[in-house]
Amino acid sequence: DQAAVFLRLEGGVPEPGRLFAELGGGAPVSGQLEAIADRASLLGQPTGLRAWSAAGGRLELRQAGLTTGETRLSGTSPGLGASPDGRLTGRLTLRAAGPPEVLQVLLRHGVISPDEDAGGLAAAGLARQSAADTQIDVELSAGGARWVRPR
Repeated sequence: DQAAVFLRLEGGVPEPGRLFAELGGGAPVSGQLEAIADRASLLGQPTGLRAWSAAGGRLELRQAGLTTGETRLSGTSPGLGASPDGRLTGRLTLRAAGPPEVLQVLLRHGVISPDEDAGGLAAAGLARQSAADTQIDVELSAGGARWVRPR
């Protein structure tokens, strides 16, 4: 069984000093998410995420995006799952576009890890570049995120 997931946010007010406020200079936040969850009936059970994960549940992230000020972030994934402890697993493609400091803001707020094991060196290098249109492939596992290939 499958379920379609659609979320939309328009004109959200970011909290001063937080990630979205800094990314967009305090501008309103808009976003959308479109995904398909398989084995969706398991998510409604008391053990929800654990049962879904144990049964091989996957979430196809068809499109996710966020816009605030001049900053645009988006992501897609052919299939995300969850580890037994609830961490996302799978491959995720992220794209950042906007002012040059976008990636620096993501690094400062911990979205991009400075940890070498999590691909921090590649991410930190990207943060020094312009974010005019940067794509990063991320492999998510119970152990954390690994930056597969910055482009």
